[in-house]
Amino acid sequence: AARRSLLRIYQMEREWAKAIDCARRLERDAGESHGVAIAHFCCELVDAAVARNDLDAAATHLAEAFAADRRSLRATLLAGDLAARRGEREESVRHWLRLNELAPDHLPLVADRLSLAMDALGRRDEALNLLRRSLLDSPSVDLLDVAFRRSADWEGAAAAETLLRDELKRHPSLLGFEKLLAIRSAAANGDAELDLLRNLIHSQTRRIARYRCGKCGFRAREFHWQCPGCTTWDSYPPRRVEELDAAA
Repeated sequence: AARRSLLRIYQMEREWAKAIDCARRLERDAGESHGVAIAHFCCELVDAAVARNDLDAAATHLAEAFAADRRSLRATLLAGDLAARRGEREESVRHWLRLNELAPDHLPLVADRLSLAMDALGRRDEALNLLRRSLLDSPSVDLLDVAFRRSADWEGAAAAETLLRDELKRHPSLLGFEKLLAIRSAAANGDAELDLLRNLIHSQTRRIARYRCGKCGFRAREFHWQCPGCTTWDSYPPRRVEELDAAA
């Protein structure tokens, strides 16, 4: 019991190396399983190493994360990021596509950089097809945002608007409708009433463009692997509040 309390303290103090050692002792002495948490602790060390530009140390911590949890979504995402920092574009794409295979609902977390990396490798059509297919299989307003921007840049405004309208028919959302209003407002040459409607919608979307912890309900503008409220790992679904409420 004392060691479990100590593990919580180490996490609160962000003493990740000590947390790893403590968790491993609990596994050995109490027969508990802490692989998922240890992988997250290692990923925290990866982030710290990358921040100081020590990519070798980051790679070492990343290997430790996979040793603790070989299906770690966070480690898979970071493996792609680390490969990208090293200029290994093919390798980064491979890791990010694996993330999509392991958990398609997490694709929005990497969709932006994945699609750009695939484009740089001459795989633009494949990237567009992936985004469109993922919207059908695992709809997400964040994924829609990336797909809309890529379609606008690579196929033109008309194609992007068509994609947006089709997705709104399948999965209506205020966040998606706000984007459509932005397009219409730009084409309306200063329609005051349309601008007013867009501002009203925007005031509503600011409240729902958040992620929510599935355990304690803590809301945040950014996705977190560990809830800032209850400190639970992997408690944030990678979907916005509006989508979660609609699904419920």
